[in-house]
Amino acid sequence: MRGWIASLPEDETEGLTEHLIDARDRITFALPYEEARAYPPESIALLALDRDPDGASPMLEYVCRARKGDPITSFERRIVFERFTQFEPLSLDELRESVPRNVQQYVGLGSVPDATWSAVLEAVKTLRPEAAPAINRLAIDRPLPTWVYQKEGEIVGSERDAVQLATRFAGVEDMRVLGTWAPSDDPAPFLANLEGATVREDTILQNDMNVFGDWERLEQYQTGAVLFGKGRRRLTVVNVNRAPLEETLGVDLIYYAHTYEAFVLVQYKMLRRETDAYVYRPAGDSSIDDEINRMSEIPEEKWDSKPASYRLGPGACYFKFCYTRVSPMDSSLARGLYVPLELWKSLLTSGELIGPKGGVALHSDRLPRHLANTDFVALVRGGWIGSRGATSDLLEQVISEGLDSGRSVTLARSFEEVERDEDDAEDLGEETLYEILTRRESGEPSGEVINFEDLLDEL
Repeated sequence: MRGWIASLPEDETEGLTEHLIDARDRITFALPYEEARAYPPESIALLALDRDPDGASPMLEYVCRARKGDPITSFERRIVFERFTQFEPLSLDELRESVPRNVQQYVGLGSVPDATWSAVLEAVKTLRPEAAPAINRLAIDRPLPTWVYQKEGEIVGSERDAVQLATRFAGVEDMRVLGTWAPSDDPAPFLANLEGATVREDTILQNDMNVFGDWERLEQYQTGAVLFGKGRRRLTVVNVNRAPLEETLGVDLIYYAHTYEAFVLVQYKMLRRETDAYVYRPAGDSSIDDEINRMSEIPEEKWDSKPASYRLGPGACYFKFCYTRVSPMDSSLARGLYVPLELWKSLLTSGELIGPKGGVALHSDRLPRHLANTDFVALVRGGWIGSRGATSDLLEQVISEGLDSGRSVTLARSFEEVERDEDDAEDLGEETLYEILTRRESGEPSGEVINFEDLLDEL
């Protein structure tokens, strides 16, 4: 297994590359076509963004997956780096000195031969133990289990996309954590195989999930519960599924934004490749009518004039028509067409989806109005779309009906943690001045002298 040791050009790294790695977990740049031919199609890579203080040796600080992309011109080819894990910087010179003498001459920037690469990875694991788990995950000489390429893999791919979509909504996206997913030998929901993320405790989880109804009735089907975070923002995500993956018919995402008290429901549908386009045919989907009825049960209540509950429209339910197939290995958000439930109903009754042979079909290149990923994420994140006043009991019914119909449901709740000053945390067990004053007014005995200015400061 050959590998890459790469040092990105200086004009690629001046304040931009690290931001892209943190925010998108993917960077690309161009190599001359002849130079790119020396690299394997896909491999593990060690990536340097800087050099040592003397400017002599590149400082390696990321292990990632590297692959050749599409040709850019007749002279250049795109190179893609993704699924990054950072470790303490390691100079290329130190790495070279740590491998056996007989292969040291082959350790340098560029493509590294098979036998040498194995020695390089073992040296990195020894010198930087924190990188070892990522190297093991990224190893591609181990074949993926066959279920990844079958129906189960498509369902898990949709679950992964639902999790990614929720992290985008909440503004806590962390593709490096999602990149720790590694398939188990047997099919399992996406979150069940996600490493490197904080697993929620049952008591905290129940509090987070009560917005979806009686959680005790749903948690028996829980297959994974993970907490994501960025600054004060938090996102709890749960996979719930009653049926085995091979019997699962589809995926729903139900997202609750605490800031706006808004629910958004996204139901995944797959476009299938036909002769000239990607197409979805309702006639081939026996569950579509029941699903429309289920989503239609979420109320469209009037605006209560509160700024946080203002929406561009009353609807909270959307279809995401994904271009087949959605892979659990893909680190990017799946390309798809978001269609509001109300628009989908209109399309079905308007006759615009009827083809020349009388069949109803949604053609990806003939859908005049839809939302793309960027548009949809921005609208949900800003609270511009979503429900107003949907009750948890009703949502529980919608979730249960979805589970009964054989769908995998991803539940996500975003919120902001209230930060407490260290001084407040230290005084948490002490009686406050306000409590002392309240007790005195109630006639209870107290020997404390209350400073009025201190009381005002506390209030």
